[in-house]
Amino acid sequence: MTGFAGFTAWVAGRLGLPGQEAAETEGGVPRRELFLRDGLGADASAAVHREALRVLRDDLDALWLDALSDGPWPAEVLPFVERALRLGGGRETAIDLDVHDDVQVEVAAALAPYSIAVEGWGAGRQALYEAHDTGTGLCVSLTAAQEAGLAARLAELGAAGALIPRG
Repeated sequence: MTGFAGFTAWVAGRLGLPGQEAAETEGGVPRRELFLRDGLGADASAAVHREALRVLRDDLDALWLDALSDGPWPAEVLPFVERALRLGGGRETAIDLDVHDDVQVEVAAALAPYSIAVEGWGAGRQALYEAHDTGTGLCVSLTAAQEAGLAARLAELGAAGALIPRG
């Protein structure tokens, strides 16, 4: 799911509403949707956003960033905001990124915790990564191996249990 449909599915998932699940497989590999747990501190939330995008990168066919935030950008990401705006031609804030370009993926990883929206899609435009609302909303669709690897990495970063299944 993409765009508004993906966002509404994400909201429905956050509210625990039935019947709003994304496709469970990509290429026959089962995936599970996980959501950002409420009440995380800013540092833990930023780590989850960044690491989840890194884990999913090889599965992404498309990546999109809205270079807008509901609050001031933290000083440490301002160079990434400038880079994103250059990628958008200086006037566009909705920017399609090249998932094969390390610099562009790093821009998305840096800004995802603070942007109003960063989305990544896999084969068939299946939503795999949806970060919304300036760091407060995150839905990822992971394989079991990706989930285990991400959980281990988040534990190393002090953010164990930051992602939870729906309901």
